Amino acid sequence: MQVKLEKRKYTPLEYKNYYLFILTIVLFYIGDAFRKFAFYFNWEFTKYTTLSKIICLVLFCLFFAFNIKSYLNQEEVRKLLNYLVILVISFFFGQFALQGIDIVDNLILNFEFLIKYLFFPIILIVFNPLLKNIDLIKHLFKLFEIIFLFNIILIFYGFFTNFSLFRTYYYGDRMGFNGLFSKSGQISYYFIILILFYYRSLLMKFELLTASKLFVVIIASLLVGTKKIFLFFPIILIYHLFFEKKKLKYLVLIGSLSMLIFILFYRKIVGYFEQTINVFYFYYKRDGFFSSLTSSRTDKLIDTVENYIRPHWSFFNYICGGGNFRDYRFLSGMDFIDLYFFLGIVGIFVITKIYYNFINLNFKDCFNIFFVFIIFSLSFFSSALLYEPSVNLLFLLIVPIIDSFNSKKVNLKV
Repeated sequence: MQVKLEKRKYTPLEYKNYYLFILTIVLFYIGDAFRKFAFYFNWEFTKYTTLSKIICLVLFCLFFAFNIKSYLNQEEVRKLLNYLVILVISFFFGQFALQGIDIVDNLILNFEFLIKYLFFPIILIVFNPLLKNIDLIKHLFKLFEIIFLFNIILIFYGFFTNFSLFRTYYYGDRMGFNGLFSKSGQISYYFIILILFYYRSLLMKFELLTASKLFVVIIASLLVGTKKIFLFFPIILIYHLFFEKKKLKYLVLIGSLSMLIFILFYRKIVGYFEQTINVFYFYYKRDGFFSSLTSSRTDKLIDTVENYIRPHWSFFNYICGGGNFRDYRFLSGMDFIDLYFFLGIVGIFVITKIYYNFINLNFKDCFNIFFVFIIFSLSFFSSALLYEPSVNLLFLLIVPIIDSFNSKKVNLKV
């Protein structure tokens, strides 16, 4: 999907797209916040994130219907509509090919997950006019940035006061704080994507504000308590030492500031990391290295194969999938494996094609290779990328901005 980066006058459809995107960002965050409140106060209804996404989906459908002529004139939209049809057909075919199971009941209870997998191509269709204007995308990113930085304040507040509403985990001894974002996988990707973005911005042009944002985001990310983030930092450090070693002063700066923070809050920080390491060590001793690394996802994978795939799949399910994700019972928690379970080889091919067409980056730039590698390699061992609409919404914004870094026509200041 080619993103046009030149500045020009906005069309009415782009303006409408812009305000629809603002509404989507706000509704997603409200849904997350209410889900957090619901669990904290033990409300009977907890599916506020699902509700917010249903509202957005209805708005998307109405918006598309009112502007259908403009959309159908765009070749990218027509291709994406064809992909949607293929994915839907694959889902129904896979469900009806299942054996020894109530097909209608299974189909209805898994329809929510179908919508989650379709969300990225849907937002690519609905916001296709917006992708043609980098300036509007930058404005939308600023809104997301404001919400995210506000949430970071809540994370710090939770860390220093141990306020349980802002904890990442409500169960067990695992430590971590994620503010009002409701899912650990979701906020982990937020932090990783934003760290990569600020890091890239800093490499392009040093600005004190960007450096400050990067530092604050790095410190806050360590308080979330997810292994995904802890694994990410050694990888980006290795990248920097091999490919950006001429700019070691940034590492020295961040390291010096981190040491200052550590000295100021020594007891609190040491206590937090001691508890975090002890929990990881406990799972390592009990389950082994690989199982503890993937949070027992390998065990879930084996359970799914033994108790669902083998008893209920026919030959056609290996092509079209046929997942049963209700109550997250037969779901491994690893994005690409779950995509295969749900939509089969067809789903793997179509979803990969959609992302490939969208990520139109200049791969002569080694950072762009690293960006794509780190985002998708993490999803092999965890979830929250392929079927998490909130993460895809940020991904939709950040890819065109990163692509603009390679264009001399665009002001790089965001």
